[in-house]
Amino acid sequence: MDFFRIFTCLTVLWVKQKDEWKYLLALFDLELNTIVSRELTDSETIDNIYNFLNQSLRNQNKKCIITDLKPEYRVAIDRLGVKQQFCTFHLKQLINREIREHIKENNAPNEEIEIIHNYKQLFFNIINAQSINEAQEKRNQLFYLESNIPQVIQDLASKLIIPEFKKITNHLNDSKIPITSNKIENCFLKNFPKHIKKLFKSEKGILKRFDLKLMYWDEDNAIF
Repeated sequence: MDFFRIFTCLTVLWVKQKDEWKYLLALFDLELNTIVSRELTDSETIDNIYNFLNQSLRNQNKKCIITDLKPEYRVAIDRLGVKQQFCTFHLKQLINREIREHIKENNAPNEEIEIIHNYKQLFFNIINAQSINEAQEKRNQLFYLESNIPQVIQDLASKLIIPEFKKITNHLNDSKIPITSNKIENCFLKNFPKHIKKLFKSEKGILKRFDLKLMYWDEDNAIF
């Protein structure tokens, strides 16, 4: 029987080599509870992310990749042809940020704010749904938005919730798919805290320290 692995991909760790920022791409295996692939790149482009994932996952029975909502991740993983699950924490964070900025920039009146918050709750109910049928039922309410609905709600519905519905709800079809990328973020936090991100003089030094810290992590946390 084929064994399909679930991975978490996170590429937001920035480290500074002399005066230039680098991007540490990493792939976390949830079955092994450790980072199984890493690469240092000069930019966080779609091509760099795709090439990293394609090389790292070659000959693997890939099941799902859990990520935050960066467009570069979405495109690269879609190109790879692997299921993707959005981290629900980052998803809610993005919705809250978009709504907060809209209200502030447009000095929205109380009536509009109330409408916005009602639809935000609908978005969150979709994200928090306990079954795919429940999520679909609530999602369907967004197909017939009236023209006077605040623009931020129209944009979130038409550009995020509706077109990316599968990436929001893949976990409802498979209980083994987690809903957050907390594990890899916790690993990064312990191995590469913010105060050391600007101390490196070479790429070799960055990866050497990362691999050393990861070895200590594996001794305490990894499952082999």
